[in-house]
Amino acid sequence: MKSALPAFLDRPIRKMRSFGIRPELGAYLATMSAGNPLRRLPVQIVGDASADPAEFFTHYDAFSYWMCAFVRDSSPDTAGS
Repeated sequence: MKSALPAFLDRPIRKMRSFGIRPELGAYLATMSAGNPLRRLPVQIVGDASADPAEFFTHYDAFSYWMCAFVRDSSPDTAGS
C-alpha cells in the first residue's frame, strides 16, 4: 500500500480532482438510456474507496457485482425472463 498523505493535504487534492471528474460523470450520465434503472438514482463523486490500490479483488468489487446483479434481476424490464 502506498503511503497516504496527511488528511489536511489529501482532502483539498481530492476536492480539486473532483472538479475534473464532474464533466466525465455528466458525459457518462448523458449516455444512459431512458430505460436504465440507475438513471433516476442520485449520483455523488466519492473518490476511490479501495484501501489498497494494488489489491486485485476487494470486497468492494464483490459488493458491486452483487448489487448490479440485484438491480438487474429486480428491474421490471427483465422480470420473469
